[in-house]
Amino acid sequence: KIHAKILKINTSFSSMSDENDNGAFVLDTQTLGDLKMFVDALKSKKYDDEKLDLTVLYKLLAWPLAQRFPAIDLLRITVLYKSGNTQLVDHFKSNDKYLIDLLQTNFNSNINSVMMLTLKFINNAIFADGPLSDLMEDNMNKILTIADVCEKSKNTLVLVTYTNVLYNFTIKTNKKDDQKLLMQCLAGMLLSPVKTTTIYRVFISIGNLISPIDKKVENLKHAKSFYVDQAANARKLSNDENLNILCKAMLEYFQ
Repeated sequence: KIHAKILKINTSFSSMSDENDNGAFVLDTQTLGDLKMFVDALKSKKYDDEKLDLTVLYKLLAWPLAQRFPAIDLLRITVLYKSGNTQLVDHFKSNDKYLIDLLQTNFNSNINSVMMLTLKFINNAIFADGPLSDLMEDNMNKILTIADVCEKSKNTLVLVTYTNVLYNFTIKTNKKDDQKLLMQCLAGMLLSPVKTTTIYRVFISIGNLISPIDKKVENLKHAKSFYVDQAANARKLSNDENLNILCKAMLEYFQ
């Protein structure tokens, strides 16, 4: 499906090349052949490191934002393979601002499909087998600062996927500055008009940061400064039994 979408978009670029600058994004015959090999490798789940070439992926990631979503989908899948993961890290490190600029452009697009797939890429990268996981952790502060625009999204899938990113980062990080920013982001989500299941996930994520309490007193202070205790108190009478129990348990930390 991803391959078909890319071909369709490429055809549309070709038909419009005389009218605007989209002709610069048209993939030639050689590149289309490389694309097919790349997609076939993903489908077969078999990588030959000597043949794997991510050049076509980088070309696709340079497409206009409105047409970029299938490229981000390919990126999301590529990080799951160790050879692809390693090559991406090499590329990101040799192009210092590439990763952050790509994420920032995608999140600022306000295009739901682009934002959601970018969040899914981050989720995969956090725990994928390969060096990209460490790179994501090293850049966590920057990533969270960029991704906080998702908090204002009105799209349910974007909000849910963003919450999953925050949850996964609470498991991954031990850095105090990152944990404080995570707490701030999570507290912000408690003010968003999201479903009960998402709020439950947010409180679970906060629990990851403040438990065990004897080792994370500073995070508990951050939670209070961002009014997490007030949010838990307001939701302890929720009609959802699980959220009700969780909020009551959360309040015990603040006593």
